[in-house]
Amino acid sequence: IRAAVQEGVAQGANPRQFARAIRDHIGMTETQAKAAMNYRRMLESGDPGLMGQTLTRALRDARYDGTVERAAEAGRRLPQAKINELVDRYIERSVKLRAETIGRSESIRAAQAGNHEGWKQFEEQLPEAKGKLRRFWAPTADERTREAHMTIPELNPDGVGLDEPFESILGPIMFPGDPDAAAANTINCRCAIYVRIAD
Repeated sequence: IRAAVQEGVAQGANPRQFARAIRDHIGMTETQAKAAMNYRRMLESGDPGLMGQTLTRALRDARYDGTVERAAEAGRRLPQAKINELVDRYIERSVKLRAETIGRSESIRAAQAGNHEGWKQFEEQLPEAKGKLRRFWAPTADERTREAHMTIPELNPDGVGLDEPFESILGPIMFPGDPDAAAANTINCRCAIYVRIAD
């Protein structure tokens, strides 16, 4: 909302335009709001190069690509109603992506917190296991996994105790989705923890 207001002031928007911008951006992060405003600016520019760049946006509605391509090739500006329609679809997809990210992150956080609590109860019920449980980080090995999580096993080669956080280049983290860890270290994390009983 702050980004939308700042943009409106800079462009001399009227109250209705402010209201539309704010309504459109509720539920979006500041970064998403700025991306949507840049998308609108490129579409409104009438510049073939900038309009062509909108076709690389992952959150665009590709059903409109032909319309944008034809306008760019003809060097003409899209009608405002069409621009509004394209931006509305872009915003809907941004909000959907954010909702999916939050849902995924929170469900993983809940599952991992439950697993952690389960191991603590296991240790309490088996006194001979007290202090012998070692937790190890298991990153999801694909191109979507953040570099910081790929290096956690190297930074913690002997694992960590039940109540010790893992060291990571983004700061300490108890488990995937740890609510006390930095957001950059937890959002969309798909890693796992496995536990061994030390000999």
